[in-house]
Amino acid sequence: NVRSREAVPSLLVVAENGYECSCYGKAYSRILEQSPILSIRGSITYMELVFPKNQPQDEQKFFSSPQRAACIRNRFYGTMLVSFEEYMGTDLLKSDSLLRLLDFVEQNKKNIYFVFYVSPEFNAKSQLLAKLRKYINIIEVVLEQPDVDMGYRYVKKELNHMGYILEAPVCEQIRTVILPDWVSGSGYEGYKSLDNLVSRISYEVMISPEEKDMIINTRVIESFLLKYEQEKCDAKEIPQWGFHV
Repeated sequence: NVRSREAVPSLLVVAENGYECSCYGKAYSRILEQSPILSIRGSITYMELVFPKNQPQDEQKFFSSPQRAACIRNRFYGTMLVSFEEYMGTDLLKSDSLLRLLDFVEQNKKNIYFVFYVSPEFNAKSQLLAKLRKYINIIEVVLEQPDVDMGYRYVKKELNHMGYILEAPVCEQIRTVILPDWVSGSGYEGYKSLDNLVSRISYEVMISPEEKDMIINTRVIESFLLKYEQEKCDAKEIPQWGFHV
């Protein structure tokens, strides 16, 4: 009902990079799609847009994007992620663009759940929250890079969402063997790296004899680990070029 829908908050997400916010926004959207709250929906229920700075034409495109996505409906029903990555903070608060955005939020709060993204360096977070709260129910979410336990839940959920069945020993291998090394690596980039792991495991299933069964077994993981260990060895053997006297 209407009260239940209005009780679900929109989000202001603080994260180191937009990729992590994107993953979070998509997960938030999927939860809403599976609930009876989103009773009206079109073919598109999620969209991501960067809120433009000092670009009137791009701003017009921004505000018209939900209606274009709605296609056969007059309104877009779903989740809209709005990134403030082009703003430092006070420059957004002082802009006429924010006033137009707030008017847009007011006009669409009955059919759109908003996810706003800012970086930790955004210097007017409290003021922005205060302004948004005059129009919608909104809470702040601070995202930290996922550790092994968070990474395990995310990887397992994503593989299940893709239709894969994980055998019990595989779950243990991912949690205790793969992820501790994956997360502690110098190139670890949070959800971006976790999505890369999901893609690589999925690829191993695709080239395995049991591909049609959509089952991830220990043979699949062992094949992945062999390649992964070889990659680490190769990286250590890269020659360091330089000059010696």
